[in-house]
Amino acid sequence: MIVVLNGYPGVGKLTIGQELISKISGRLLDIHSVYNVAFALAEFKSPEFIETVEKIEAIAHDLILKLPAEIPVVLTTVLTHMAKSSQVSTRRTC
Repeated sequence: MIVVLNGYPGVGKLTIGQELISKISGRLLDIHSVYNVAFALAEFKSPEFIETVEKIEAIAHDLILKLPAEIPVVLTTVLTHMAKSSQVSTRRTC
């Protein structure tokens, strides 16, 4: 099962994700984990920033697909133009 918490910055996606993971014993991938690398290494919203985010998301999504289907995964993402171009693949079989 993949749960995607999508919303504007500061609305509590991470807090809800942490609470949900504690209830369902799954994995949490927060958008901050993805963006922190890009913020550290590239100028915000630059082509390099966007490319970094997309590459990190691709790695994360590949790893998610390798998890056993019985392990739930909660993802947080943010409503931006970048989030639209790089949504998680939900082709994982449950």
